Amino acid sequence: MLNPLDENGKAKTDPLNPDEKLRSRSRMGMVIMYNFIYDDGNVWDDGNIYDPKSGNEYSGTMTLTSENSLDLRGYVGIPIFGRTSTWSRKLD
Repeated sequence: MLNPLDENGKAKTDPLNPDEKLRSRSRMGMVIMYNFIYDDGNVWDDGNIYDPKSGNEYSGTMTLTSENSLDLRGYVGIPIFGRTSTWSRKLD
């Protein structure tokens, strides 16, 4: 997380979570991807992605495209109605 603190210097929380009990939890260390099942090759499917910026949860697929790169696709309904972002491993 690039900026873990809010404008007051406090840890960012999850105020948009639909579950009121989870709104005060810290975003730092939060699990945002879960329930993925290994499919075949370098693909994991049937997972869930939580977006703390919006409070929304999406279905998801992950594809390992190289040793240091992962394509994460979040969608509603079917994968065609979604968006893919590429995550890269930070190399020193």
